Amino acid sequence: ALVCGRVLVYSPKARTWEELRAQPGPMPEVGSSKTSLNWSALCADPVNRELVLFGGGGVVYNESGSPGTWVFSTETSTWRKLDLQVEPSPRALSPMVFDPASRKIVLFGGERLDQLHADTWLYDCATRTWEERKPAVSPSPRYGHALLRLPKSGRIVLLGGKTYTSSTSYMANLYRRLPFEMWSYNIAANSWSLIKNYG
Repeated sequence: ALVCGRVLVYSPKARTWEELRAQPGPMPEVGSSKTSLNWSALCADPVNRELVLFGGGGVVYNESGSPGTWVFSTETSTWRKLDLQVEPSPRALSPMVFDPASRKIVLFGGERLDQLHADTWLYDCATRTWEERKPAVSPSPRYGHALLRLPKSGRIVLLGGKTYTSSTSYMANLYRRLPFEMWSYNIAANSWSLIKNYG
């Protein structure tokens, strides 16, 4: 886990958390005060024995406003920023999931604080490159959803998520939950399909 600049590791066997002292990392000093990266997507990359981090808010690294793509070596406990020409646009709260069949990581949607995304991206662990997919049908724009892989079917499942409200009230809540939906993504066919809308 990456929490406010701290890298934490949980041991299921010991049921304990441990903080790793990782340097350098994606939380540099800015001016005279430190800022921390929050709401990033973090996913295991078993191919390279790394963790892949994308996006988040709180730290700006380039003109686009994106922290970019980072990898964390589980062997050396160090962060390294990837210098990539193609990657998803800046966003936060966009979960990722690893697919062992294709050896790729799937990312969908997310929030840019002024707009929501509904795009599908694949990170190829073997080449450490991003590719945008453009399926004919996709879930609606959202953030804060869950992405899971079903081992038997090999499909990626999307659950839930949030969107904006349309209220202009001074005290209005800016966010609301979407009607609960379950979507399935077939990587090989590049197709999303709605499994069920729970209303």
